[in-house]
Amino acid sequence: MANIRKTSMTTQVYDVIKEKILSQEYDLGQPINITAISKELDVSNTPVREALMRLETEGLVTSDLNKKVRVIDIDDAFKKEVDYFFFTLYSGSYMTCRLQGRIPALIDLMEEAMARQVDTLKTKDYPAFTQAAIAFDRCFVAATENQRLLTYHDQVSPILNLLTRYEHQKAAPNREAKLRQHQQILEAVKTGDADSVITVLYNHYDQRL
Repeated sequence: MANIRKTSMTTQVYDVIKEKILSQEYDLGQPINITAISKELDVSNTPVREALMRLETEGLVTSDLNKKVRVIDIDDAFKKEVDYFFFTLYSGSYMTCRLQGRIPALIDLMEEAMARQVDTLKTKDYPAFTQAAIAFDRCFVAATENQRLLTYHDQVSPILNLLTRYEHQKAAPNREAKLRQHQQILEAVKTGDADSVITVLYNHYDQRL
């Protein structure tokens, strides 16, 4: 039985369910039994329902009119929609940084994230590499210093995390190639050529499909 600490019951339940989804202990498309989770965690149904509402906001679960909840399923159309959503978010954030003179700050953040990617690849810490790769793209949003935009990004980014893990389970990922793509993005940002940045960023996400 998982140990639920007496801090925020809903947050603790949320963390447990989220990890089960991201680790795919809960299969894609699997129904989620609220009563079973309540018994497993020794909590009432209320924090479980509240946690699932939060996970639905993040896009990791869905519910129907009968209030039945299940883990999201992934198909080609879903992957395309998610990847183009994040491309639009990051490219728009880049243009905001460009217009507001925040490119130097963006470059600093990207170089730090790139260093973490290189380190995790050297140590073969592949889960950490995935997180570092997502953190690299997040730099576009962080550099805007728009807290509302950043909060929204972090609310929806778990779905990108799940999609990345799902892709890695289907086939051995070419992490070196992904790192090179990020290096190309960073170099394009440094050149100051907006068209090049948008193009390499688009290709980065388009190639994931």
